Order: sequence, then C-alpha cells, then structure tokens
Amino acid sequence: MGLTEIRAKLLKRPLLFAAVVVVLAALVLLCIMTVLIQFGIIAPRGSKKTEVQPSSFNTAHAIPPEALFIPDEPDFVPPFLVEREVRGSWSLDEIRPYWRAQTDNEFLRRIVRSAVDDLMTGVR
Repeated sequence: MGLTEIRAKLLKRPLLFAAVVVVLAALVLLCIMTVLIQFGIIAPRGSKKTEVQPSSFNTAHAIPPEALFIPDEPDFVPPFLVEREVRGSWSLDEIRPYWRAQTDNEFLRRIVRSAVDDLMTGVR
C-alpha cells in the first residue's frame, strides 16, 4: 500500500482524516510537553522545583571561600620599628665599606670626564 493509496482512502472519508490529524497533533503536543518537563523548563501542576543538593563528592572536594578571597587587613597595624637612630648624613666610617674612590684609575677618570664633557656640550 503506497502513500498515494492511503491519501486517497483518507480523502474519501473526511471523518477518518480528521481523526488521524487530531491523533497526530495530540502525539506531537504530548512529545513536546514531555521534553519540556524532562528538561525542567516547565513543571507539572502541583509540583515545586526543588534545588539540587550537592553530592558528598562535591562537598568533600569543594574549595572553601576563605581560600578564594583576600582577607581584610587587620585593624591594628604595628608601628614601624627603628633599629638605629635616624641621621641626616652618613659618617665616613659608615660609607667606607660600600664606597671606593676611583681617583687612582686613570682609565675610569677619562671615561667619566668624556661623558661629562659630552653632556655639557649637548646642554649649550
């Protein structure tokens, strides 16, 4: 029985044609409603959406919020501790371990002098 024969029989009987159309429409509507309920887009009457409870695996491996955010600064900040008295200048004894005068090296003296001379001629 081909498709054209089925169509011809349905067109001869309009009541049978209407019944087939209504049954097919009801099946399509039922399938659409089932999919919407299954995915939680709509809820059946009388039911309330419930929150999904986390599994024990998720709660056991969850990162605590304290680890994700920077903690606030404490209200009390200790004062700056000075280990020696503050002076305006250093003495020669304090400078001596960190400084070595380059006056005895003629090569460095020429490099510094030429850099200063270049700078002074560029400023004019």
